[in-house]
Amino acid sequence: MVMQIRQQIAVIVICVIAISACKSNAQYGILTPTTQPNMTTLKDILSQCSAPCWYGVEPGVTNRVDAERLLSSVYGQDSIDQSRDSGFVWNKPQDHVQGIVTFTMKTVETVTVFFDDNRFTVGQLIDAIGEPEYIIIHYGGVNNSYCRGFKLMFAHTRVTADIWLSQQKGIDALQSISTLNLVQNELFIAPRNFGGADWAVEWEGYKDYCALRP
Repeated sequence: MVMQIRQQIAVIVICVIAISACKSNAQYGILTPTTQPNMTTLKDILSQCSAPCWYGVEPGVTNRVDAERLLSSVYGQDSIDQSRDSGFVWNKPQDHVQGIVTFTMKTVETVTVFFDDNRFTVGQLIDAIGEPEYIIIHYGGVNNSYCRGFKLMFAHTRVTADIWLSQQKGIDALQSISTLNLVQNELFIAPRNFGGADWAVEWEGYKDYCALRP
């Protein structure tokens, strides 16, 4: 009987210690296996400036020093390579992301971000900055016989996004973005059709744009 009481008391003590530890961890922001960090959405990232920007780095506004500081705070100083005079690159393989920042007169000219996972989708981008005005259809193969991808052009926000297709013909909200490009106002040029492997059409919502080939 005494042994049973001691065992019950031991169990109660262990439970109290475990609960106290969990409260302490939560108080100091320590993640336990049952908690998950807050995931940053594409809308959160792009909406930190008056115009779309990447973690606060805005083309035409942010200077080089601030751009390095902002991106270093996100990806770490070791991920930044400043060996280029015209800009710098960052690479964070564990986050499946890398990027290039270019400058004109020490001010950010373009920000290009490359993703090698399915992190962000077309639907998330449209939710963040609105619908694109144009679609550039990329053709390939003999006589440009098949559709291999698209570039979405958001003229109102100076943003373009690339989508590379795999067994898909049109654009839908769940497709992944492979490249995101932010540019200064004067560098954004509305598309014109000159023939060749790329063809520009106006955005008409989610549909099979490959069927529009000239």
